[in-house]
Amino acid sequence: MEEIQEVRFCENCSRETVHMVREDPLEIEYICQECNDHQEMFKSFF
Repeated sequence: MEEIQEVRFCENCSRETVHMVREDPLEIEYICQECNDHQEMFKSFF
């Protein structure tokens, strides 16, 4: 699993914040460093 930090818009904070990005073969998980909000995106191979 790869982990990087990325600046993204957080819908919970309503502004751009730093997110921890965790990527594995099936999904990408974004975790806001300020409010700890989790967003998951499942990869589609179709």
